Amino acid sequence: PFVVYDNASEDLSLATLWNKLVYFWFEIGAGANTPDPAFVLLNTDCFLQSDITLPAMKTALYAHPRHGFAGPMTDHAGARQSIADETWKSMSGAENLGDPDGPFAGKVFRGDYLSGFCLMVRLAAFLEAGRFPEDAPFYGQESGLIHKALIRGWTTVMCLDQYVEHLGGATCQKYMDQATERERGGAWFRDFTLGKGY
Repeated sequence: PFVVYDNASEDLSLATLWNKLVYFWFEIGAGANTPDPAFVLLNTDCFLQSDITLPAMKTALYAHPRHGFAGPMTDHAGARQSIADETWKSMSGAENLGDPDGPFAGKVFRGDYLSGFCLMVRLAAFLEAGRFPEDAPFYGQESGLIHKALIRGWTTVMCLDQYVEHLGGATCQKYMDQATERERGGAWFRDFTLGKGY
């Protein structure tokens, strides 16, 4: 089993809340007895297109003992998960990305950053990476966690055959200016990866 957390709040620093929720569920809650558990961040501006999406992500996550994070394809993301990303333009069959019955069925793209709009996280990777960085702005918490995990030997898997509709920014647009917050997150992440020696 895994737990889904709603990734929406007026608090621009969600990492503290996320860390507390994960601690509660897996250390003193019902998840404490779950072997090799995982949890999912899911924005309120996301729409799962199929009831197989989360199970397929879970299969990809557990396909290797060092897969720490799994995510689907989407229409709006700051990562390569966007089906419109330049990465996929020259790839044969790219128009079928996100189709569970298409040529990418069961295929994943490994080793890239994933967005937190729909992110499955293996608890072991979360703990080894040291939890979400609590000094991160709204955009940066997941990237900081993934970065720390990647340099510790964990990897990510992007499920090329799964698709989640994402409105892109609708979760938090009433709380903040998107362009300003994205710029702030980018600056924080550059400092996080270069200045802190992680």
